[in-house]
Amino acid sequence: MIKFFRHIRKKLISENHMGKYFKYAIGEILLVVIGILIALSINNWNENRKLQNSETKLLTDLLDELEFSYKEISEAMRNNTSLLNQYKTISRAIENDVAYNQDSLGDAFSVLPFWSSPYLPKTSFESIKNRDLNLIRDDSLRKKIIHLYEYSFPMVIEDYNRMEWNFSQSITLPILLKNINRDVETGEAMPIDFEALKTNQEYTSYLNQLIGLRQGGIFQCERALNDITSLIEQISIQLSK
Repeated sequence: MIKFFRHIRKKLISENHMGKYFKYAIGEILLVVIGILIALSINNWNENRKLQNSETKLLTDLLDELEFSYKEISEAMRNNTSLLNQYKTISRAIENDVAYNQDSLGDAFSVLPFWSSPYLPKTSFESIKNRDLNLIRDDSLRKKIIHLYEYSFPMVIEDYNRMEWNFSQSITLPILLKNINRDVETGEAMPIDFEALKTNQEYTSYLNQLIGLRQGGIFQCERALNDITSLIEQISIQLSK
């Protein structure tokens, strides 16, 4: 092709057709420019296609991770709600001056030191961060992802879990050691003196704080579930485009 164009140029010059030569030269330049533009356009298309494929892969992996996290938080919330109801059973028995019954209250006293915390993986989010968060082209979607992983999740698995741990170590365990007997083999627990416990301001205050703490944790789980649901919906829409 290059030899062909070169031959035409030589012929035009040799025949002294300078006007045609300049027109031809301009045309040849335009062809070269158009060729370069087409090549750049194809290259840009290929790059955009690669970025789009990368975004799709990252969002697909993230979607799987979010569905797993949703199940984890839902399970933790169910467990903590069940524990909370047990604590309220003790509180109602004290308020209503009910006589102690091992069948109705034994389980409740046994689970006082326990709470449930979800496992929330961050592998997909860290992968996006390491590659570049701007790979997620939708600004709204990118902000929701960041909010969930850097605010909502830490509130559940770091801040709340830390509060439960600190409360358990500094308040729950000392209270239980003074007021509750636990069978080491069966794990069953019962108050040393339930009648005295009813008028024990330290214990009732502790129980109210525990109930409030657990309610706060359940509330944080509900907020995280709402954020996950909203994010899953937006990712699904993005992937369907």
